[in-house]
Amino acid sequence: MPSKGGIIIEDDVWIGANTVILDGAIIRKGCVIGANSLVNTELPPYSINVGSPAKTIGYRE
Repeated sequence: MPSKGGIIIEDDVWIGANTVILDGAIIRKGCVIGANSLVNTELPPYSINVGSPAKTIGYRE
């Protein structure tokens, strides 16, 4: 199968334990991803994300 563009992880990102990051995911600067989450899309900068698939629940200040 062709790639969806790889995985991009920018600076100052925190990724919790047992998180799965799929091909095509883009994790923007300053993101926080909770443990046991599944990332399959682009996450906005400085967002807090949890769940499977990851949903934004707030933003860092």
